[in-house]
Amino acid sequence: MPRSARPAGLASAPDPFAQSDTASLDDTVKGLGGKWTIGERAAELDSAGQGTGAEIGDTIVSSRRRHRADTPPLKAWSPSRVDSDPRFAPGGGAASIGHYSFRIGNGQVYQLDTPVYIGRKPSSPRIVTGTMPRLLKVPSPSMEVSSTHLEVRQDGATVVVTDMRSTNGTFVSQPGSTHLKLRQGESVVVVPGTLVDIGDGNVIEILPIR
Repeated sequence: MPRSARPAGLASAPDPFAQSDTASLDDTVKGLGGKWTIGERAAELDSAGQGTGAEIGDTIVSSRRRHRADTPPLKAWSPSRVDSDPRFAPGGGAASIGHYSFRIGNGQVYQLDTPVYIGRKPSSPRIVTGTMPRLLKVPSPSMEVSSTHLEVRQDGATVVVTDMRSTNGTFVSQPGSTHLKLRQGESVVVVPGTLVDIGDGNVIEILPIR
């Protein structure tokens, strides 16, 4: 039988590609959640000045947006807002509240605008994350102070001292608290007026923000 011949009484199947108009798909293609058809969506975009159904092609875009309740609109996050928002200030919260300071004995006052490593012969770590620490050398004729003995740094509105795995330990005396010896590698938050003894008469006093 020739390929073009068709058995008697057999109706020809409809051509699925015979129509290309978007309106013909309204009964079969639904949008997200079944809330609109392609024709309705094309009319909606056309009335909003966003184009016609012909410009949409075969891409269907949902106009629904999901935002966190506490997320401001995109237009609110402008460069001027970032510049004026204290949360984006360089150095975190320390930039807005100022810096604590410290001194060793009756010597020079050092501001905690960067972490400080104190020791007999301090050195920076091999891998530095953030600001490069200041190295502060102290005398230790009896070798009671380790090479890199103590770190003092400001973390936001607090001061943290950390024993850098020293040999002879670090002793901390906070106002109104008992005398504390830090374990190797231990950190503690301190307040102004705290005294930190690292040996050989080297006593670090934490000073308030000025």
